[in-house]
Amino acid sequence: MSELISTIHLQRLKQLEDSFGHGDVEVTIPELAEVLFCSTRNVSKIMSKLQTLEWIHWSAGRGRGNKSHFAILSSFEELLLSKIQSKIRTGSLNDAYQVAEVFHCQEWFTQNLPKWLETFSENRDNSDDVIFLIPYPLERCHPLDLFDIHSGLYARVLFDTLVKFDPASRTFQPHLAHQFQTTEFGIAFRIRPNVHFHNGVLLTPQLVCEHFNRLRNHSPLYQQLLSAVDSFEVNKQWVEMRLNRDDPMLLHLLADIHFAIFLDNDVESGFPIGTGSYSWEQRSESCWTLVKNERYFGLHGIVRRADFWRVDAKQIHSEQYIIEYESINTSEALGSNDIQINGCNAVCFHQRLSQDIRELLVRIFKAKLRDNGNKPRNFCSTLIGYDNASEFDESESSEPSLEQLKTLEFSTLRYCVDDEAMIQPVLSYLRNAGVRLEPVSTFNQADFWIGDYSFGKDVLLGQYYWLLFSDYAQLILPVMMIQQWLDKLAMNPCLSQLFDHLERSCIADCRILPLWRKATRYKCHPSIKGNHPHSYGLMNLADIWLDKR
Repeated sequence: MSELISTIHLQRLKQLEDSFGHGDVEVTIPELAEVLFCSTRNVSKIMSKLQTLEWIHWSAGRGRGNKSHFAILSSFEELLLSKIQSKIRTGSLNDAYQVAEVFHCQEWFTQNLPKWLETFSENRDNSDDVIFLIPYPLERCHPLDLFDIHSGLYARVLFDTLVKFDPASRTFQPHLAHQFQTTEFGIAFRIRPNVHFHNGVLLTPQLVCEHFNRLRNHSPLYQQLLSAVDSFEVNKQWVEMRLNRDDPMLLHLLADIHFAIFLDNDVESGFPIGTGSYSWEQRSESCWTLVKNERYFGLHGIVRRADFWRVDAKQIHSEQYIIEYESINTSEALGSNDIQINGCNAVCFHQRLSQDIRELLVRIFKAKLRDNGNKPRNFCSTLIGYDNASEFDESESSEPSLEQLKTLEFSTLRYCVDDEAMIQPVLSYLRNAGVRLEPVSTFNQADFWIGDYSFGKDVLLGQYYWLLFSDYAQLILPVMMIQQWLDKLAMNPCLSQLFDHLERSCIADCRILPLWRKATRYKCHPSIKGNHPHSYGLMNLADIWLDKR
C-alpha cells in the first residue's frame, strides 16, 4: 500500500507545483480543492501528509474564509528521479518504468536509462538477472517466419524441436522426443510425458500430430518439405510418421527451429507459445522480458531473467549491457572485432537470362569489384564461406569489350540491391556501356539481385533449402532442373557431395556468383560471459551469465 500512497502523493505534489510553482503561496481551501481534485474536507489530510513527507511546509488558515500558506520544499522532478533511481538500484526496472508511465515520462525514462544503469547497476549483487539495452524494436518471434535476426536470439530459447542435430558427431539426439526409431512404415517418436507449454498445457502426441498437420498446410514450401510424409498418427505415447518414400533430409528438417513445436497464440499471433528453457514474462514496445522456465525438461539456462530495454542508440555507451548486431555487407577487409559467420552475399541471375549474358555479367562483376575499396576482400569460392576466399583468376575476370556487349541483345536489365554502393562500379560500367538499368523493389522482379545466404550449424540442411527450395532457387533454376536434382537426392548415399556438386554447377553455369563472406559484429558488456556466437553470429541466451568480478 505504501507504494500506491507514494505515487498518489507524488501526483498531488505535481498538481500543486504545476498550479502554484515554488515559493510561499497564499491560497484558500476551495482553491486547493479545485487543484487537487478533491473535496474541501480532504484538503487538510492531503496537505498534512505532504508536510509529514517533508515535501512542503503547510500553515493552515484558522477559521472559515482565512487563507492558508504553503511552500514546496522538494520539487516533483527531484522526487520522481529519486523514486525511480531507488527502484533501479534494486533491479526493479519494470516498477520504475511504471512510475514513469503514470506521469507520462516514458521518453524521459528511456533517454536516461543507460546513464542510470551505468551508475547504479554495479551495486547489485544479483548475478541471476541481466539487463540488455537494445536499439531496435521487438519483431514477430514465430518459428514459421523468423525474418528478423534478433528474433532468432529469442526463438532459440523459447521453442523446442522433436530432435536436435549435433554438428560435431553429425548425429541426431533426442529432445522433445526422448526416443525415436525407424520402423517398417517410417519413423516413430516417443514424446516425453512431462513436458508443458509455457501456458501450462501438457505436450501430448495428439498435439504434436495436430501441429505437423497444420504445418503441412501452412504453405506450399512446407508441403514440399514434408511431401514424403503420408500421415502423422498417434500410437499411445508415440507419434508415427508414415512415409511414402525414404527421405534422407526429414530428420534434418525436424531438428530445425522452423519445425519447432508450438501452440498458436490467439491474442498475439506473432508470439506463439513454446516449451523452451525461457518464456515471455511481459512484452511492450519499450521493454520485454524472458524468464527461466523452472519446469523445463532439459538443461536450464543460467540467467534467471533477461530484461530487454529499447533505447535510442545515441544514448548507449560501450560500457553498458547491450546487445547490438550489425550485419557487414561490404567488399572491404574485415576488422579484428568482426565475426565471420556461415554464408555469403552472392549475385543471383534469373533463369530467363541466356548463358551468354550471364557469363558476360559475371566477368563484369569480377573485373569491376576486384579492386573496389581500400582494403578489398576476395570473392568466396562457395556460398557457405568455409573455404578461404579465392584469388581471382585474371583470365576469368578480364573486362569484356564494348563490342562484346553490343553483340548481346537485351533492352533493359532489372536489378534489386539494398545498398547500391556495394556494386556501384558494375552499375556505372553497364550504364556507360549503353545498357539500360532499372532498379526494382523485389528480387523476384529482377534479372539479377544480391542474395543473402546464411547457413546454420546443419550445413547440409542449409544447402538443401537454399539450392533447391528457396525463392532464390525457384528463380535461378528451371523447374525441370530442380526436379532432376531432387531425383538424384533420393538415390545418392552421399548428400554432401551431391549438394557440393549442385552448387559448383550453379557457379559454373553463371547462375550464382559468390561475393564476400558474411560477417557480423556486436557489442556486449564485458561482464556478460558465455556469449559465444554460433554460425549465425548470435549468442545463446541459455549459455550466458553475469560475472562482475
